[in-house]
This record gives sequence, C-alpha cells and structure tokens, in this order.
Amino acid sequence: MVVSYCVGVDPHKKFHQVQIQDGYAHTVWEGPVPRTSLGQARLIRHLERYGKPQVHVGVEGSGPFWVRLVKALAAAGIPVSLVNPKRVKHWARSGAGSTRTDRVDAGIIADYIRVRRPRLFTVPPPEAERLMDLLKVRHPFMRTRAAWKNRLGSYRERDAAPEGLKEGDLFIQEADAHVDLLTAQIKAQVKGDPVGRALLQIKGVGPITAAWFLATFPRPEDYPTKAQVKARVGLVPQEHHSAGKKRSTYLSREGPPLGRVILHMAACVGSRHNPELKAVYEARQAHGDGKKKARVYVMIRLLVRMWQIAKRVRREERQHQGPPPGEGEERKAA
Repeated sequence: MVVSYCVGVDPHKKFHQVQIQDGYAHTVWEGPVPRTSLGQARLIRHLERYGKPQVHVGVEGSGPFWVRLVKALAAAGIPVSLVNPKRVKHWARSGAGSTRTDRVDAGIIADYIRVRRPRLFTVPPPEAERLMDLLKVRHPFMRTRAAWKNRLGSYRERDAAPEGLKEGDLFIQEADAHVDLLTAQIKAQVKGDPVGRALLQIKGVGPITAAWFLATFPRPEDYPTKAQVKARVGLVPQEHHSAGKKRSTYLSREGPPLGRVILHMAACVGSRHNPELKAVYEARQAHGDGKKKARVYVMIRLLVRMWQIAKRVRREERQHQGPPPGEGEERKAA
C-alpha cells in the first residue's frame, strides 16, 4: 500500500486533535475535530479528498473515546490503525523534544504511522464485541465480590461485628446473582459457536477462557504466525544482553491485561489436569524455572493450541460452506 499522507489523531472527551502529514513529514493540515457524528463525517470527507488508498490514519487507543471514530473510519474504507499508547510514549521519548501537548501528540502519532506502518484495524463481528462486553462487566463483579468475601471473613475470624456486616452479605448475594447471570449468557454464546465447542474440549479451558479467545481472535486466520498471536496478548518473552551480562527474562505485557488474567487461571488448572500442559510445566521446572515462569510457558502453549484449533475449525467451516454465491458460476463460465 503506497501511503502519501499519514494522519495522527489524539482522542479526547470533547474533541479529537488531528494532524495530517505528507510523505516528507510536512504538516498539511491540523486542528481539533468535535467528537460528534457531524465532526466525524466532516473529517471523513476531508480525508477522502486525499484519496482513500493514499491515507493511513493512526488513532491512539487511550480511554473509550477512540471507539466511534475508528469504527467510522473503517466503515468508510479509510485505512486506520489503533496505536498502543505505550508505543507512542516511547516513540516520543526517542525524539529530541520533550514538550507534550495535544498538537505535539497528534504529530508524534502521525510520525509513528509514517515510519512504523502498524497493522490495520478491522471491525470485529458483533458477537465478539458482545462477548468482550460481557467479560468486561463480569470481571469487576468478580474482583469486588472476592474483596468483600475476604474482608468479611477477616471480621468474623476476629469475632468483630462492625456496622454494615449484614449489608456486606447482601452485597455478596447480589454480586453472585449478577455473576451467575453474566456467566450463563457467556456459556450460551460460547456453546453456540463451533470454535467455542471445540475449545471446551481442551482440559483446563472453560467457558470464560473460550469466550475471551473468541472475543480476542474472532478471525484467527488474520494471525498467520504464533509470534503474532503471542504479541497480541503480550506473552512475548524479552531479554536484555549488555556487556556480557544477561538480565532476567520478562514479558512484553502489551494488550489488555484481562486476557493474561484469564489465561493464567486456565494455565493453573491445565498444568494439573491437562497431560500436554502438565508435561510443559514439569519440563520447565526440571530446567530450573520457578513456578511462575513455568506457568507462563504453560500459558503460551495453551494459547497456541487454542489458536491452532480455532484455525482448523474455521477452515473446515469455510470448506463446508463452499465458495461465495456466483463464484462457482464464474469459474464454470471461464
């Protein structure tokens, strides 16, 4: 894709700061765009003047303010990428300037797009978005419920009776009801998907883990290599070697942390009950790794295995469905 114009967008609550640069990093246009439907429509019309194939838009994925704009640009056929704020931060540090304003940030994003050419954003299916929304609503309930259970348990261990103890029990009951309702909805959607049913056959993978995978990788064929799958979740081991000294290995930890939390719980179960994952866990411990590091390798193996199964099931689905309507007739005519 030949790109002549790179666009950086710094999203905010009331407006988006936009800067358009040409191939020589010269600013062609810049200014704030209202965060409204009318403002988005005007920005899209303005970008269409430069030609859709020659424009590459980069939007910083900080907060919830980027969602509507990115989806509108993708629906209009304008190439757009969702940029990790962490990468933008380090890219800004690599430059000479230290001033950080909305204008400067938009220019940094445009410069990052021009040099790095990140992956284009694709709108996920509605089913994947619904699953991710259910998981994001369920997770805070789980954490708050666990915190209240621990807090009330400590009070009872000390035979303390602070005011509001009964209200805490009522809150836990209500949280349990909400969690059960959300879990039932997640289970129903996972079991209705062929990939979800296949993932549930893996020992250690439950409805929550399968739902997270379906929401994160709705089209597993978009990730052709294992390295891309691991990078999407932030499970890429990284090392530093300098002057003959080797630092301890750590993870990249890019991407939403919810996925790593869910994978970690699945790895804890799989390392006990799944023969393949248990063998990985024991091999890493025999190699000298601690429990935490060995469990990370189990997470990686489980993620790769889920990706392989999802790719196979989706491929079989396409083979059973056959070619798109009209394609077979065109081949016969040819």
